[in-house]
Amino acid sequence: MKTNKHIIVLIACCISILSLSVNGQAPALPSIESVFKQYQAGNTFVSKSLREKYLIANPAACKFEMQQNASVDSPVKSEWNVFKSNQGYRLNWYWPEDRATVTFKVTTPPNKEGVKYVLPLVVEYSRIKSSVLQNSWSYYSWHFGNPWRVEGGKEDALFHELLVASLFQMEGHPAAYSREMDIQLVEPFTSISKIEKSERPERRESYSDKESVIRQYVLTGETIEYDIPAEEEAIAKENYTNSKGYIEVVFERSVNKTQRGDWTFVGFEGGPGNKIEHGTPTGDKNLYRTAGAVGFREVYQKEKQPAEIPYFSDLYEEMYTKNAKEAFADFFLGKPGAEEKIKAFIVPGGDEIIKAFKDQADKLKNTFVELKPGDDHPGVDIAISGISFGKVAERGKMYFNLQGKRKGYGEDKSLKKKYQEAGMSKEALSKFEAQFDYQETIYLKLVEFEGKILISEAPVFTQIIDF
Repeated sequence: MKTNKHIIVLIACCISILSLSVNGQAPALPSIESVFKQYQAGNTFVSKSLREKYLIANPAACKFEMQQNASVDSPVKSEWNVFKSNQGYRLNWYWPEDRATVTFKVTTPPNKEGVKYVLPLVVEYSRIKSSVLQNSWSYYSWHFGNPWRVEGGKEDALFHELLVASLFQMEGHPAAYSREMDIQLVEPFTSISKIEKSERPERRESYSDKESVIRQYVLTGETIEYDIPAEEEAIAKENYTNSKGYIEVVFERSVNKTQRGDWTFVGFEGGPGNKIEHGTPTGDKNLYRTAGAVGFREVYQKEKQPAEIPYFSDLYEEMYTKNAKEAFADFFLGKPGAEEKIKAFIVPGGDEIIKAFKDQADKLKNTFVELKPGDDHPGVDIAISGISFGKVAERGKMYFNLQGKRKGYGEDKSLKKKYQEAGMSKEALSKFEAQFDYQETIYLKLVEFEGKILISEAPVFTQIIDF
């Protein structure tokens, strides 16, 4: 009986001790100063990592500071950060915080390649041992985090050169839906003045056979934003100066126990590190050539250049048909300068095309047929179809409709005499008092030439005009 009482008392004590540790009275952590002393340059493992990973010939020359940020002007003193680890959650959801970290600042001298680092040295302590929560803290691990800052050496110049060389390989495409650029946020730049490494800390990763660097760069220049439909890039909503494009770039090199290979450009890292920030609006609504349309090399360290409305856009088609109707109507009406206007719609050297239109205009004039305006056209109706990038020569067609009317003489004897003197036949003269309604539709082949849609074949007008 006495033995049972002892057991009950012992269990109660254990429960009390466990309750004490779980309910907030956590054990004290070691002092920051004592931990710091263990991880200065004299630490064997720290020195080995500095030599092997960061190529620091003399780790003792590194500067160690009890500081948990990189700033020189606004240093933050190292302190413990206590939290609950994933391991603690897996073992027992109700356990208190079981992990603590402290960060120190390490500034290296130039390494063998002339590169200097500012590194976070992170030390971790834990209360879990053999899957049991302890009432004391013990050492868990240490590591160097991703560098806060990397300066100097051959890397900066080499990485910049590799990045620019890769961007130069990006060919533009006039049609946004046909582009295959590796990094799309480059596309709206109309001019790029410079590319610089950003202030964002880069990430370095080491493996048994390679090491990689993920570094963010900033593109500075001018950009354009398009109005709806934006994918057509036909209407400028706004142009901006001092715009910024942020891109994350991956570089790699092979490593082994005796040597390191050459750095190579691998590609662009996806994610939130890639973004574009349009700068100051200019109020300019003109179109300009973009890296997306003409390629990176055409806008890098060059002045921006004007661009035409894309010929495969709805706006181009709308303006094209409106201007073509007016130009050809003026031509058939014999207005001064009209021939030069229609040349803008005909391929260079298309003299036979212009002659065919002239012959038909003369024919209408000689038979007294005048243009008859419709509800939405001036006697010439035009529409185009099959216009998409790279397919115009295969499918491009112009619907060309002419509508005219010859006035009947009725009681106007002078008009009848005018028709007779022009050689009108008796049959034509007597039929509806010489009145004649003319309408003819033809289809003309279109091609794209230097960003414009042009007529590439002579029209053939076949309708007989009674005369």
